Amino acid sequence: MAQLIQPVVHPQATPLVTCEFCGERSDPIYEVTLGQDTSTMFRCVQCSACRIAPVFPTEAVRTLYEKEYFQAAPWELEKGRVLAADYLAKVVRAAGSRRIAGRALEIGAGYGFFARSLAGMIGSTVDVVEPNESCRASMQELGEPGTIYASLDEVPARQKYENIFCFHVMEHLQGCADFFRGVAALLVDHGRLFILTPNAASRSFRLTGEFWGWSGRDQHYQFLPQTFPADYWPRHGFRLLESRDVVPADHHYPSHWHAWARMHAARLAGEGHGCEGGETTALRMKRGFFEWLAGFARQWPGYDGFTFERRWEELVSRVPHDELLLVVMKAEADTRGSGEHSQQ
Repeated sequence: MAQLIQPVVHPQATPLVTCEFCGERSDPIYEVTLGQDTSTMFRCVQCSACRIAPVFPTEAVRTLYEKEYFQAAPWELEKGRVLAADYLAKVVRAAGSRRIAGRALEIGAGYGFFARSLAGMIGSTVDVVEPNESCRASMQELGEPGTIYASLDEVPARQKYENIFCFHVMEHLQGCADFFRGVAALLVDHGRLFILTPNAASRSFRLTGEFWGWSGRDQHYQFLPQTFPADYWPRHGFRLLESRDVVPADHHYPSHWHAWARMHAARLAGEGHGCEGGETTALRMKRGFFEWLAGFARQWPGYDGFTFERRWEELVSRVPHDELLLVVMKAEADTRGSGEHSQQ
């Protein structure tokens, strides 16, 4: 099946794109769009990290997220509640014996459900950063979990946090360096940053490419790797505590069946274009079956809280799994750049 996904090759010369993490060559895999603009997603040949080139205008990306990404629809609110419980459980497990306490900040808080749950657990308010206008209005209506900021730049430089959380935000950025610098400035020494994001090393992503549930070809611009060079995190003032793949929440699950069926339907459509006189009846029937299967899979397993795909994931051990959990700790000022690192 892996051979079905062919790299995207454009008529013009493919630009040389190198990986932000390990510096190796990246190859094109599919196109990404933002409005009328088109870019290309590239995958690193070494660590599998993905990013687009060329990048989209920052203002266009910001406007998409601020105005259009969330609309406070009932299904979005329900999804937010379910994901908040999943995120909190994963964070508690990742924290291990070191209790989550002290001042906390969530970046990309959505409707604030995780921040409220965390605040209830630690007995303190949790500040949030959320650029989307609908989400900020919803948080204010439901009761603020803490101070609400529209961007990371609005958080006062004097403000320091013991724990910062960032769930499914990294894939909407077009690079990591500026983000990590901003977070490091807000953390106390030994403060922790918890990240959940689609896993670039996912086996499902390798198999289905642009049809992967989290490819997000009109909103996702990078995917982080599961392994990092030894000096990557120290360069940004951090020490890596944990990097591992996890199974996403049911409501957030990029259905393997959906992606697989869409991939085959697209392949059959491509074969039909090469047939003299158009598609044969047999080919149309095959393509119709896979299109029906894709629609069925999109509505049933995984997306509506059903646990079928989670059980399948555990049964077949499809690893690496689709979601990536990262926990990093801010290093003390005199140890930054020393090369100290830890990866589990």
